[in-house]
Amino acid sequence: MRRRIDLTLGERLGLGFGALLAGLGLFTAAVLYWGSQSARAQRAYLEHIAPLHGRAQTLEGKLLYVAIGMRDFVLYPEAASRVELSGRIGALRAALARFEEVPKPPSGMAYQQRIAPRIGAYLDGATELLEHGLTSEERLTRARALGEQREAALGELRGYMEVLQKDSDAAVATMAGARERVASGSLAMVTLAALFALVAAGLTARSVRRPMRELTRAAASLGDGDWLAALRLATRELPAGDGPIAVRSETRILARALAAAAARLAHADDHKNRFLAVLAHELRNPMAPMTSGLEVLRRVPADSDEGRRALAIIDRQTRQIVRLTDDLLDVTRISQGKMRLERESMDLVQVARACVEDHTCMLADRSLSLEVDLPATPLWVHGDRARLAQVIGNLLANAAKFTDPGGVIRLRVHEDRPRAEAVLQVADTGIGMDAGLIPRLFEPFSQGPTGLARGNAGLGLGLALVKSLVSLHGGSVEARSAGAGCGSEFVIRLPLGVPAALSAAPDQRTAARDAADPSRWRVLVVDDYVDAAMGLRALIRLDGHRVEIATDGPEALEKARAFRPQLVLCDIGLPTMDGFEVARHLRAEAGGQDLLLVALTGYGSESDLARCAAAGFDRHFVKPLDPERLRELFGELARRSARQGPSGEAPWADGKAAADEY
Repeated sequence: MRRRIDLTLGERLGLGFGALLAGLGLFTAAVLYWGSQSARAQRAYLEHIAPLHGRAQTLEGKLLYVAIGMRDFVLYPEAASRVELSGRIGALRAALARFEEVPKPPSGMAYQQRIAPRIGAYLDGATELLEHGLTSEERLTRARALGEQREAALGELRGYMEVLQKDSDAAVATMAGARERVASGSLAMVTLAALFALVAAGLTARSVRRPMRELTRAAASLGDGDWLAALRLATRELPAGDGPIAVRSETRILARALAAAAARLAHADDHKNRFLAVLAHELRNPMAPMTSGLEVLRRVPADSDEGRRALAIIDRQTRQIVRLTDDLLDVTRISQGKMRLERESMDLVQVARACVEDHTCMLADRSLSLEVDLPATPLWVHGDRARLAQVIGNLLANAAKFTDPGGVIRLRVHEDRPRAEAVLQVADTGIGMDAGLIPRLFEPFSQGPTGLARGNAGLGLGLALVKSLVSLHGGSVEARSAGAGCGSEFVIRLPLGVPAALSAAPDQRTAARDAADPSRWRVLVVDDYVDAAMGLRALIRLDGHRVEIATDGPEALEKARAFRPQLVLCDIGLPTMDGFEVARHLRAEAGGQDLLLVALTGYGSESDLARCAAAGFDRHFVKPLDPERLRELFGELARRSARQGPSGEAPWADGKAAADEY
């Protein structure tokens, strides 16, 4: 025999909700009643009691005011006192009329019936005293009689005011009590809702705990390959502690949720596998020409035609790998909201012209024609020069990727004066796009159909970066295509900016090159990856500087004390002592504050930048180090030396680079 009714979770929660709604309904009705009671008391006070009490007080004052005027007239029956008394009588009549206009409550009915007649009789007597020519003795006698009438009227009026005061106190007490009951009722409603939440949580836990355990067992059976046992567990009725509970809808809902989660995980896993396959393909592609180029350099002189071609191939493929890595980092920074723009007033025409020069060789290698339409006058925008150059470069690379040899790419920049925007268009005669592809074209890792013949397909990040960077600049990007085989067009719109001042500083990289001192500097390279350290040493020595290498933190500190470098390029991920600790020790050494300390690492997140700055690094560069950045560092050393003047330490006085073999 069952001791409790067998109810599902939904039925239990339904009963609980019904009880809660009934209780809340009762409390709501009580709160509404108490609120209406308070409102009625407040309305009675504002519409009747308060105005009537105020006018009664005014009537009392005017009555006394007439008594004073009557006394003056009796003593000094002159024209001025006569006029004064007449005015006061008129004011008392007006006050009595206003008093009569106000609706009166049932309380104090006896006083209400006597007040107006007594004051009216007093006013009539005062008027007769004023109008009839009486002797002094007669005026005095009449004034005494009127004084008795006045005192009687004042007594009635003051008694009525006491009644009004009691009504006022009762109304205020009613309002206060109603507000207290409303507050208590609201607190009770909140408490009831909280109790119901606790009860509902208990019921939910009790009804779900057992099915969840059984569902877990079913999932484990599925994992072991025993699907029959899992099926039996998922379809049978589960016994509860106090009686049988049919799994029914709870189990089915949980099973559907588990299946949906498994489908999402499978989709994410498939997406991850496809991305890793593309990434492996993209990273493997440059390896073959780089390996071939290195083999050519082993067999022929580097200054021969074959050697120069091999060097050009290695350079292009290295830049391709760096670009893929930078794209991945940029997508991560933008998705996390950590991308920072270095805005300046800049000429978009000049940026586009520089991008065209950078990509001319690439387009020529693919037998593509480039048509450029740039205005003769500057087109000023407020943006990050490097990021906008990246946007234009990505569009040109995308157009080249999907345009067959012999095709045409067109780049046009112009001003949309009515909309105050600068417009940049990149169009091609390539394979075009279907209408269904355009809405998801700017999503990360989204790609059109490339096929095996298309070659280097990329990671699907270029256009996602274009959209994100243009959005950060407050602009918009639009993709257009008439369909497959009809070419594509990308239109970028940026808000126009204010022209830069004529005295604006020149390009930072040009300034860095101009400021570079031909003197030779002492450089310490700290990297546990020996090949990378030796390669960087060879590059720096080509400019005639002296270089030492350390492969861990203690060796770096030892060589720094003996070598006294002026520039330290330090990796972060070092054994035994990381780069942050090396930087702190170098800064603490004698003369360490004058070092130009640069973090050269593969970590480029916002937190890595903050940690580098806190450790004492002056700069942070992501590997591999661009030679242009290296020249900037030497230019900064030259500027520092110039600021130090004759007292500054001369850079490596012997003027001769070490001749160690690489």
